[in-house]
Amino acid sequence: MQELGRYRTRPDGGGSPSRTSVGIGGDVVVASRTGGVTKIFADKADCVESNGIDGIQTSTGPGDVLAWGQEECVAWHRPLAYSDNRPVAWTKGTQNPQTCAYEGAKVWTSASKQAMGTLTVFLLNGDTGAIEAEKVLPDVHPNTQYVFGGYGGAVDAEDNFWFSQLEQGKLVRVDAKDLSHKVWNMPVPGYGMTIGSSGYVWTCGLSVARFDPKTETWATKMTGGGIHTGGCMEDGGGRLYKASHFVIHALDVETLEIVDVINEHNPPQHFWGIALDFDGMLWAVPRSGSTAYRIDPKTHAANVLQGLVGAYTYSDMTGYALSSVVPQ
Repeated sequence: MQELGRYRTRPDGGGSPSRTSVGIGGDVVVASRTGGVTKIFADKADCVESNGIDGIQTSTGPGDVLAWGQEECVAWHRPLAYSDNRPVAWTKGTQNPQTCAYEGAKVWTSASKQAMGTLTVFLLNGDTGAIEAEKVLPDVHPNTQYVFGGYGGAVDAEDNFWFSQLEQGKLVRVDAKDLSHKVWNMPVPGYGMTIGSSGYVWTCGLSVARFDPKTETWATKMTGGGIHTGGCMEDGGGRLYKASHFVIHALDVETLEIVDVINEHNPPQHFWGIALDFDGMLWAVPRSGSTAYRIDPKTHAANVLQGLVGAYTYSDMTGYALSSVVPQ
């Protein structure tokens, strides 16, 4: 429960970094709301000498944030001249049968200039950040209330890119092979989104909405909480965990019934980001706070990480969602 690194995500030190995606190998990509995607290596052994100083210079924690160009575990930065750059998601890549490692992974993102006809999807090279493909989606417009394009994003088992819009907008699938796309109306307002081992696509806000890609049908469940919230993720065992303001709900992925409620935290926390890790623990991040909670979903016992600054996430911050859609 210690923070081991903190990094700048743009050369100017700004960008309003928000959405994250962790790949099969552990490396993270971060999309900045005001444009640009950055990859950071998870393993110091992968970092590359680039600043002319012997050894690898990299952050060791919150008190050790290195300047842009001095930090050597930032793998690449892809500038995008867009004012609205939110969803980001790794693909799984191809597994090498000799090493078992996944290679050739790509990165999906979308961005808009907050104007009609500007919403664009990009497929980036995961090793270099180079733009390998891009396409304007002329029939997917920024949400008219908030003027945002895509909001949350994830990939399915075929590496297709799915993204949803804020509130009651559109759900979009972009084909990994030819960038063709399909659009569905969201039945209820949404905020975060995820895809799990069930194959369902979920949008989560004040309600949960489940989309079945096979039948192209929706099912919804009001979870309450008094305010729209962001994070949700499947556990691979038939449950969807969802932040619901001061509590965390567990729902059965087939029946949508609430099967557990985690509410032991005192004082109550405005939970926003939700993720499972590879030990089966549930991570919950209060909105714009200084803490993150690691919770045992069986006992509800929690450990707390302190010292964050304005923490805010509801994307796949552990990589567990991506791993769960990889065919075994």
